[in-house]
Amino acid sequence: MQAIIQDSQAAIILSTQAIAHSARSLCSEPENGINLDWLLTDQALTGDVNQWRVPDLTAESLAFLQYTSGSTGLAKGVMVSHGNLNGESSIIKDGFGMIINRLWSVGCRLYHDMGLIGNVMQPLYTGALVVLMSPLAFLEKPVRWLQAISKYQAHTSGAPNFAFDLCVQKVTAEDKAQLI
Repeated sequence: MQAIIQDSQAAIILSTQAIAHSARSLCSEPENGINLDWLLTDQALTGDVNQWRVPDLTAESLAFLQYTSGSTGLAKGVMVSHGNLNGESSIIKDGFGMIINRLWSVGCRLYHDMGLIGNVMQPLYTGALVVLMSPLAFLEKPVRWLQAISKYQAHTSGAPNFAFDLCVQKVTAEDKAQLI
C-alpha cells in the first residue's frame, strides 16, 4: 500500500470507516513520510455542494490509475485515460448486447478489473441500473447472486469462473426451485 501511495503521489485516500481504521496504522508511521487525508465514503460529507464544478476533461485526461497486485514484486500502475475507458465500455456494450436501462447484478470485487470496469463503469456508461453485492455476501451464500438475478430480472451478470463453480457446488435443488 505504501509503494502505491508513493508511486501514485496520492493526495487523499478514499475508504470506508472500517477499512480506514485498520489501514491507517500502515500509512501513519512517522518514518514512512506518508501523511494523507482520508475521505470516508460511508460517512456523510460536509461542505457546500455548490462549489463543485464539472472538470474540463478530454479523451487523454487520466481517469484512474490501476495497479497490479504486486504478487511478484512491487505493484505497478497503469494510467487509464477517459478515452481508454470509453473505448473499452463501447466494446463491452456491443459485445454483450447491452441494453440501456437494463439491470446488472454482480458479486465481483470492485478493485478487480472485471468488477470495476465491467460492473461499475459499464452500467454508468449505458445508463443501466445495477445491484451491487459484496463479494463476502456472495462467498457466504452463493445463491444470493442467483436470487438477485432472479428477483431483479437482470439482463447481464458476470463473474470469474470460480463464482460459477461455487454456485454449482453450493446451490441446492431447493434453492434452485425458488428462482424465477
